[in-house]
Amino acid sequence: MMFVPFVSFLARITLCFICVPGLLHSSECSAVIVDGEYLNISLANYNVTFEAGRVIKDTKELLPFSTINLNVIKIPETVRFIIVQAHAFLYNITLSYNAVLNPHSFINGTNLGLVQLIDRNQSTAEFYIQNPNPIPNVSVLITVQGYGEEDPIPGGCNMEFSVEIAPYLITSFTESVIIVDSQPASAPVPRDRAPVVCESQQVHHEMYHMFLTERDFTCDSYFGALLKMMTVQDVQSNGKKVSEPVEGSQMRRIYSAYPGTGSVYAVIARSGISATAYVPSLTYACSALYWTDSCDVLSEFLRSVLNEVHYELSGTSSSLGFDCHRDVLVPDTTFSGVLCAVIFFLGLFVSLFGHQFFKTEIFLLGFLSGGLISYIILAVFSTYSSSVIMVLSVLLGLCFGALWLGFWWCYGIPVCSVLLATLTLGFVVAAVAAYGWLGDVDVLRTDFNFWMVFACIVLLVPVVFLSLIQKANMISCAVLGAYAVIIPIDHYIGSNLKYIIVNVVRRATVGDFRMAIVDPPFQVKDAVLCAIWIAHAIIGVAIQWYKQRGKPPFPPPPNMRLRIPFRRRRFVCAATAATERTPLLPDAGIPPVRIPYITTSDGNDDVFESPEHSSSNFSFFKRWQQSA
Repeated sequence: MMFVPFVSFLARITLCFICVPGLLHSSECSAVIVDGEYLNISLANYNVTFEAGRVIKDTKELLPFSTINLNVIKIPETVRFIIVQAHAFLYNITLSYNAVLNPHSFINGTNLGLVQLIDRNQSTAEFYIQNPNPIPNVSVLITVQGYGEEDPIPGGCNMEFSVEIAPYLITSFTESVIIVDSQPASAPVPRDRAPVVCESQQVHHEMYHMFLTERDFTCDSYFGALLKMMTVQDVQSNGKKVSEPVEGSQMRRIYSAYPGTGSVYAVIARSGISATAYVPSLTYACSALYWTDSCDVLSEFLRSVLNEVHYELSGTSSSLGFDCHRDVLVPDTTFSGVLCAVIFFLGLFVSLFGHQFFKTEIFLLGFLSGGLISYIILAVFSTYSSSVIMVLSVLLGLCFGALWLGFWWCYGIPVCSVLLATLTLGFVVAAVAAYGWLGDVDVLRTDFNFWMVFACIVLLVPVVFLSLIQKANMISCAVLGAYAVIIPIDHYIGSNLKYIIVNVVRRATVGDFRMAIVDPPFQVKDAVLCAIWIAHAIIGVAIQWYKQRGKPPFPPPPNMRLRIPFRRRRFVCAATAATERTPLLPDAGIPPVRIPYITTSDGNDDVFESPEHSSSNFSFFKRWQQSA
């Protein structure tokens, strides 16, 4: 049990250097607004010609079961439509056109937005925001944007969402992917012209996304990230554009999920030289409200910085910047701590002493490879639950590790044993390539193309190290062991290097993952862990090379030690049977006896040849060279 605090201590030290500075920030507190109160936002002096889409924002706190009346006033005549947005931290709210919730006039969620077309001589617009939650106050970011007659209307060609014009995004997630859906925009609708038919218009859509700081769950960063993706200029500056899907709906994007790392998604609609931004959406790919293992386990240090643990909907809540209120359950289980400690110290052992303890290395690599392959096969072809598949994979991995160790025990062929180590190293190299680049190449969206390229990279590593068997084994142990060392630290500080392997497993087991945009977050914590990985691997190779000086490249297999005494006993018996009366020339009817003699250098096993397999002249020359 002393291992678990040690791993936690290392994670805390790393976290202090790369994570704490990002948490020490604050913002202005929002004002509490009571039920039925009016909130006026003025668009006076709003110029859509030069600043279309400029954000006018306000932050309020809604009481439980309260409703506020939002009035947009002093709307200029040049404004053709406005987009009103309401973003709540963690809790769902309701945004509607009317005080009474009529069908197709309201939406629920955390990232909401509605469009209001502005007629001539209209200078006001009215909306309602409700907090249906029986909890302490909910902070809400409210924004208003105005656009002119030449700007496309986001969601104007809606055919699926609940309101007529849907400028918002619907974001959902599973354990592996995040799905972002939007509705097509309509062409600009001037007041004196008939609207263009949606089927015949030309509006181009661009999709963007942006990551928050890893493991940053403050509402300061939540609202700040949304504000960075509100306008067209901000989306282009802060977001990363994603490619269009090679198949399926053009208004849907699928992203690889990185639970615990917030991500913002935005859409830009372009018509000619004009552009409009949709309502951005943000998700952590897990439930940050009722925390489960889907968000991974936070370290005790990070939990104490971010929040106080609450149960159900009771107790006091902590204040973070915008006075966001949250009740968080963070199950830091003993099992996860023990598992991290075991992985950490096994990785440390393999990276520094793997080649020296060759049989242990063979078993661990066999267990790892067999377990991974078994998990993929069971996940694809069976209907068992995840827990059952995990248990079966561990058992099959143990069996494969024992079989691989038995193969070395019986035959002792170093090339075959090192082959598994280099193949595993090749798998990690291919996984790194898929994590950083190959996963988002359009031509590799097809499973056949992807797995062929992946297999070529896996096989390339053993081919490169074919002539360097001993060094290849040391390098494989150092790299694989160093990766196992950083995984527990990654788990506690919340970086995403574990998804190097997880994404490959997802690609093999999740049907829609081939269409997912991988594009992983690579931030300060990831860079630090990568540096630790490389440095640890170099140190591991150096230590193993130093320890092997003056020693045989590989230890003899245990079965060889049993066979050598048996040989010697057999030939000793043959030698003692000869006497001075034994004829020098054997009888033709008696099969020849094997004659032992040394044909190799000192330190190696004796090689025995039978007269029937070697001519007398050849044997004579060998003995003459040895005596000389």
